[in-house]
Amino acid sequence: MGFLIPDQEQMATLTGRIGVTPDNNFMLVQRITHPKASKVAAVIDTFDATNGLTGMTEKACALIVTQSAIYCARLPWTFNADRIAAKTERIDHDDVSNLNVYQKGDQVHIEFDYSGGHFHSHQMRKYWARGQYNTDSLKHLLAEGFYGLMAPSAL
Repeated sequence: MGFLIPDQEQMATLTGRIGVTPDNNFMLVQRITHPKASKVAAVIDTFDATNGLTGMTEKACALIVTQSAIYCARLPWTFNADRIAAKTERIDHDDVSNLNVYQKGDQVHIEFDYSGGHFHSHQMRKYWARGQYNTDSLKHLLAEGFYGLMAPSAL
């Protein structure tokens, strides 16, 4: 299933509906749901884009980071902030360990462990125009050390 890429206003609305004040703390990411299968799918899709296998192993999500929790909201084909907010996963900071943010090519990966398993996502390192909020939020969150989950850094 596909998704509509939300603009900054839509992401801010979703962030507010979750009960969080939007402040350079939300990003659009591709959550990798099956890491090993995702690597194989990416190689196959490179040679035959008609397969669309990567879409079966990655899901578009809004990643929202606060001083007390990380929220992950799966983004469906149509954007309805109330429906998305109702199904948002909340992961308390106390439950997060081994947060790692790193660059691989033109992508930035975000990984961490939590009691629900392992979270792994990626996004483009640099966005322009409609997606600029992703770049701004990433820079802000890195400078803040993802609000105490890691040492402050920059890419």
